Amino acid sequence: MQFTFLEENDFIILGIKGEVRVSTILPLKKEFQTLMLEEKHLALDLEELKAIDSSGISLFVNIFKKLETQKRTFCIYNIPPPIQKIFKEINLSQFIRLYGTREDFIQENVKVIEDDPFPPADYNFNGKLFKPMTLKCELCSSENIKGFMLNKATQELYFPEDDIIPAWQGKKGNNDLDIFAMQITICPLCYFATRHLNYFTDLKGEFVSVLDEKERYALTREASTRKRMLSGANMDSMDKFFPPFSSSEAYWVYLLAEESAHSLFRLENRLATFDMAQYNMQISRFCGEREHLDYIRKAYMWYAEIHKNQSRFAPLTVIETYYYLCLASQKLKRVKDGERFLTEFRDLNTPFPEYRLYLTAAERLYADS
Repeated sequence: MQFTFLEENDFIILGIKGEVRVSTILPLKKEFQTLMLEEKHLALDLEELKAIDSSGISLFVNIFKKLETQKRTFCIYNIPPPIQKIFKEINLSQFIRLYGTREDFIQENVKVIEDDPFPPADYNFNGKLFKPMTLKCELCSSENIKGFMLNKATQELYFPEDDIIPAWQGKKGNNDLDIFAMQITICPLCYFATRHLNYFTDLKGEFVSVLDEKERYALTREASTRKRMLSGANMDSMDKFFPPFSSSEAYWVYLLAEESAHSLFRLENRLATFDMAQYNMQISRFCGEREHLDYIRKAYMWYAEIHKNQSRFAPLTVIETYYYLCLASQKLKRVKDGERFLTEFRDLNTPFPEYRLYLTAAERLYADS
């Protein structure tokens, strides 16, 4: 009998290969004893399980009962048809959650982060590039803060000839929008910087904060830190706190946004992982040459976190993550890592048009190296 281990967000996945019978069950019991000391939920991947007898089923039920007392979830997925038939005959599902496929397990048990910062496709912009919004800071209650809801349908991704970081350009004669920077708004009183559509939801024309009380308290307490960051930055007027930003302003705006996102990450806000990855990569465009690799290194670390937890992020985020991991690996001279990410990227093969654009750019990086 052989075992594989994988972490999937709040779950430890134990893969079992071979047969679970009374004569072979001892190694599995030992693995379960170790897993009982963990805090995460437990799931079994039985894709390579060939057979199971009553002793194995009894063990599964006993593990379920022990985990239940610890308020931990226990489930099984990728169940081969012959095993599925046995489980159905004994009505195992009355105790343990059973899923035919990994996708079924993910859909019901893993919360996917909604990380697309744009309104739904049917949102009516009346032909405009963006819709100005008036925001109220959820930390200090400052009012009349300018924000923008962006019409992503008017823009398309491309790779400038002199840059390896993708940019946006207007489609069908529309003007270009800086999609990344225009998502950020800074409160002029407490300096909270956010991609406001990620932390606010457009309901009946209003933005309602989805920050919880713990997050709001921590961000309010750290206002002085954000203020010190702007000392000497020449960000001395309110009109510099919302788009459009000059290059020097964009550097400080992204720094503030990264600091706000990092505060949220410490409070286990998973969406902040994507924010920090993107912000650090964008900062690398505006910082000095000496700092460039430091920000690339930070971005690599956060994109690697997304890579480890892909099922919790939207497909377009995963596509972007693979490109930036290929790019950062090359910049940091992690040759083997870069080749591995590129191979995985090719295997991803998703139907989104952005996939081909990013993959072609990644392949060009390594063709030129």
